[in-house]
Amino acid sequence: MEIWLTLFPILFTSTSVYGQNCADPFITAGMNKERAGKFAAAIMGRFWIIIRLFNMNMEQAYWLRGVLRNSLRDNYGALQDCDTAIMLNPRDPNPYCSRGYIKNQLSDFDAGIGDFSIAIRLNKYNAMAYCGRGMTY
Repeated sequence: MEIWLTLFPILFTSTSVYGQNCADPFITAGMNKERAGKFAAAIMGRFWIIIRLFNMNMEQAYWLRGVLRNSLRDNYGALQDCDTAIMLNPRDPNPYCSRGYIKNQLSDFDAGIGDFSIAIRLNKYNAMAYCGRGMTY
């Protein structure tokens, strides 16, 4: 019974025509949990709701979940989420930058440099991409 009380308002908002706008509060709540150091709660709570329950292809949710998975040392899960985010929106430099850092942690330096270079090509003002690529060299 408790699960239905929790899911009841979510189910009604998920049927909205403005699905992405309904998911925005969940992204914000997930980011707040991440800032509080509650990585697992953010992954299994808010981002799970966006990805599974809303059944939406939101690259931002996958990218942020990948960042959180990396914080929990789930590097391969983080790579999968970054790959999905890139597949959904190949013009967003953020997942490339995050994937570059993850690949560096896995000692795949050439692939990391490649991802940082793509992020720089997409946004020449992306300081994190320049920093990551410089640290890799």
